[in-house]
Amino acid sequence: MDIKLKACAKCGKQCLADMHFCGYCGEPFWEEYKVCAKCGKQNPAEMSFCGYCGDRLGTELVKTAPSAANIPAKQLVSAAEARKAPVSSSDRDFQIVNGEIARYWGEGGDVVIPQGVKYIGERAFSGCATLTSIDIPSSVSEIGNFAFEGCVELTSVNIRKGVNYIGLSAFEGCASLESINIPETVEIIGDSAFCGCSALTNISIPESVKVIGWYAFASCISLKSLSIGKGVKTIEFGAFAGCRSLTNAAIPYGIMSIEERAFIDCISLKDVTLPASVTDIKEDSFKGCRFTMHCPHGSYAERYAKKHFLTCRLALN
Repeated sequence: MDIKLKACAKCGKQCLADMHFCGYCGEPFWEEYKVCAKCGKQNPAEMSFCGYCGDRLGTELVKTAPSAANIPAKQLVSAAEARKAPVSSSDRDFQIVNGEIARYWGEGGDVVIPQGVKYIGERAFSGCATLTSIDIPSSVSEIGNFAFEGCVELTSVNIRKGVNYIGLSAFEGCASLESINIPETVEIIGDSAFCGCSALTNISIPESVKVIGWYAFASCISLKSLSIGKGVKTIEFGAFAGCRSLTNAAIPYGIMSIEERAFIDCISLKDVTLPASVTDIKEDSFKGCRFTMHCPHGSYAERYAKKHFLTCRLALN
């Protein structure tokens, strides 16, 4: 994915090309602007009234110096080009408040979160278009909601033991994410946590995980290998919906229910193994799928397979 960036003439930081202000220092990217005589705020040249105080603006135009439009071409780069240069992170790149990363201000690349950080805050890295990898230390216990949402160039995430919560939409839309290790300390994977991670090919969920949220891995269209630990009791609503490359789903003993749309439109599914512990499978859990059911004789899964005209191979209890 080729995302255009531009450099701020004031601080030199890279920002998305369609932004009107620098996300780091607030410098405007307008070629021309008007200054409000009443409040002194800058407004785009085409505005007639101040967007801050509502006072009528004059006609005098001020040119930015140097203009963002005149930044040398070598400073307009794609995110893919930007990640080629090695970038090291330092404590200056993070806004850390009481052990929580509130916001990341660095230039992206391969980022190592400082040891001692306890929480990655909500939206701390959200939309960081140049982030390519992240190393999360053992001191971190929680990855907040939307923490890395939309980091489209992020390819790998190393989560060390210590993290117990991966928040709502934490990695949603990380379309380049190829690998993720979920450590044995994680207990909750939030709703939509990895939804739309379209490059992800392998997921191993450890036995420590008790909850896999709604749509947690939905639309992971390249997912081929899935392993689920015994700690999970329910495959929640839409958890693996639209994982159209998934061919095999082996559900471990201990899981009791498969909720609505859990595996809907997993069109490549060939084999599904369900244990005797499963006592509830919603009608559209496997809608759009045709596969061979492997299950114990007399189990709820066997009855479900026969009701839905699925090929059924019986296993020992």
